[in-house]
Amino acid sequence: MRAYDQEWKSIYFVCRGCCIIFFEKYRDETYISQLKEFIEAKYGLGIHNIAAAKRGYHGETWKIDTECDTYFAKLVYLGPHKSRYMNSFAIVEHMNQNGIDFISKIKKTIDEQLYSIFNDGVVGVFHYVEGEHTEDYPLSDLFHKLAHIYKVPVQNVQIIEENFNINYMDEYYRNLTKLKIASSPSVLEAVRLLEGNSRIIEHYADRLMQFADKNKNDLTHFHITSGDVGGNVIIQGEQFTIIDWDHLMLAPIERDIWPYLHDEKQIILLNEILELEGLHYKVSQDRLAFYCYLSFFYYLHEYMSGLLEFDDEAVREAIANDIKSYLNVNCWIYGNLNKVDQYRKEV
Repeated sequence: MRAYDQEWKSIYFVCRGCCIIFFEKYRDETYISQLKEFIEAKYGLGIHNIAAAKRGYHGETWKIDTECDTYFAKLVYLGPHKSRYMNSFAIVEHMNQNGIDFISKIKKTIDEQLYSIFNDGVVGVFHYVEGEHTEDYPLSDLFHKLAHIYKVPVQNVQIIEENFNINYMDEYYRNLTKLKIASSPSVLEAVRLLEGNSRIIEHYADRLMQFADKNKNDLTHFHITSGDVGGNVIIQGEQFTIIDWDHLMLAPIERDIWPYLHDEKQIILLNEILELEGLHYKVSQDRLAFYCYLSFFYYLHEYMSGLLEFDDEAVREAIANDIKSYLNVNCWIYGNLNKVDQYRKEV
């Protein structure tokens, strides 16, 4: 256990009622000093202090204090997350240039680049946003902000576009096959849990395929979407800032708002705000269902990727416990899954 404490640090956070654990490599003083020197040279900053920050879950995060300003640096090393992170900077800059001033603001390098590369990781530096990282705010505030983002033009913008694929479901079954041959007790326990819930998982897989097929022929009403906007809000007084745009995609608005589908009043409120903001669109049940079922497999995919990536048994045990909590009917996502299970038994 001592080696585990030295090699890894754990980050616990609650995602709409479920406890999730991510792990980052322990960074010693040499690494931190090298990072500080790199950012000073690359961004022209005189750093007084650099310290690990609590924000961010798919990468390292650092709070940087200079004489005049405070910045937030995020480094992403993992392959799939790294490529998406790299592609997000130009879109964030595009939104800033189109009047969206309530999102992350990029600090460019001294040669005007939006990001940089350190130790094979993608570095983004942003102006630091003071306040509380929270989900406790009126949803009407969020919906109005999103409506402004949805009005940002996307012509000539390079951005991943939704095609209603079911990759996360396919990866779930591929990863399950890989995990079955593991010798780790924690991995085998995770496999036992997953196979013990195979009936409901297969049900969600079947529903996902049906709704993917239902949606794939309608690629209209696409906008810039975050994919995890509700849990990435910082509040300070009247200031409302949406952060973490790593998973940007040109997609239907349902990609952002499906977590609220269990409350019909919120969907009605959103429709009213969209109309008020000049976006003449009504939320689609078919699209809500697709994103709900897809997200179920996305979270499973994240857990299983961790089991495959980490070879420390303590880390794997923590992830297996997370899977157990995730498959519990009291986890937040089942309120939404139960709701979309009522949508159109034949699609």
